Amino acid sequence: MTVFAIVNVGNPLAVEAALVANFPGDFLQLSPTEWLVAARGVTAKDVSDKLGISEGKSNGIVFTTAGYFGRAPNNVWEWIGVKIAQA
Repeated sequence: MTVFAIVNVGNPLAVEAALVANFPGDFLQLSPTEWLVAARGVTAKDVSDKLGISEGKSNGIVFTTAGYFGRAPNNVWEWIGVKIAQA
C-alpha cells in the first residue's frame, strides 16, 4: 500500500468523516489536523478528491510518502510498517 500524509486540514470533522467513509481501517490520526492514510492504486489527488479537499469542503495538503524518518510513538511506526508491508 501507499501511505499518504494529510496535513494542514482546515475542517477536521469533515475530513475525518470522509476518512471513515472512504478508508475504513486504513487511516491513523496523528494530531487534530493530521492523518496518515494507506491505499492501493490511488494518487494523492484521488485521496484529496475522496476527502473533499479538492472541491473545497476543507483546506488541506495530501502528500505521497516515498520514505519516512523521525520520532513518533511506537504505534505510528507499527502502523506504517504494517501498511507498507501490505503492498
